[in-house]
Amino acid sequence: MRAVELVLGLGAVAIVLVVGLQLWLGRKARAKEDAAHAQHQKNVERNVQPVSLHPAVVGQGEHGPLDSLKLVELLVVAEQRIEDEFAVSLVLADEHALARSTSPFRSVATLAEYVEERLVGEGE
Repeated sequence: MRAVELVLGLGAVAIVLVVGLQLWLGRKARAKEDAAHAQHQKNVERNVQPVSLHPAVVGQGEHGPLDSLKLVELLVVAEQRIEDEFAVSLVLADEHALARSTSPFRSVATLAEYVEERLVGEGE
């Protein structure tokens, strides 16, 4: 009889421990969610997007986040991805880009427009 009581007692303790652990983990996860939500709300209130997603980020120049070497690295990666995705070999920093009155590399949005324009031109 004592063995049964002991097993039942240990089972009850195990249940309490498991439930306590689940509650603690749930609170910890909620705290992380709340912190992420609060940061998101701050960004929304200030109308801020992460730099990598913002379409108007200046791509190069004295006040841009990319120096000339980083811009070249970005263009090489973009050219490789274009070739992988579309089976088209493009050189983005060529006479087409240099002949423009404004640089197609000044923002993510203008670079995307330029790539689209070049892909359409290659398809014709």
